Amino acid sequence: LTRALAATLMLAAVAWPQAVFHGSARLVTVPVVVKDQAGRFVHDLRARDFRLFDNGRPQRFEFDYVDEPIALAVVAQTTNSVRAWLPHVRRVASAVETLVVGANGQAAVIRFGADVALVTDWTNRTSSIDFGFASLGPTLDDKRRCFDALLLAANSLAALPATFRRVILLISQPGDFGSSASLSDVLKAVERNNIVVY
Repeated sequence: LTRALAATLMLAAVAWPQAVFHGSARLVTVPVVVKDQAGRFVHDLRARDFRLFDNGRPQRFEFDYVDEPIALAVVAQTTNSVRAWLPHVRRVASAVETLVVGANGQAAVIRFGADVALVTDWTNRTSSIDFGFASLGPTLDDKRRCFDALLLAANSLAALPATFRRVILLISQPGDFGSSASLSDVLKAVERNNIVVY
């Protein structure tokens, strides 16, 4: 059941901004990245180093410090059929840089349609990540070689040191059209290399 769910999640479409939901939350995540005056990341922070306010009032919070580096492969469909939401995808770059990659992580950007290309190889340089996202423009084709792109991402992640938490962020319509790799090939590579797919 878990593998079937993972396969379904891998092929889930990016939601179109069609509905507005209202609700309340008892838990709010507040990701933070701290840099010194020279722009270097600050490590070994504790809860006592922070204060959290909501509407000017101090709030109680739990501190969850994660220093394990993440390697994130962003795999994005760039066919003509997704032309409308590609500008939204390109704006994700800053969130990837600060909230995911941070000081010790790495990111790569892969695009796919009729062809599959590694747009930005593994880096933590914000300018390179920005370039990768900025180059995600639409192509004229509507072939979706999703499985080939996922397999490229999985194999690329597998080549990195084992100290990284390995993650693939798939931004795509559901389905595959034209890949030489199969879903089974992708699932085997993901499982073998302990990769989480969103």
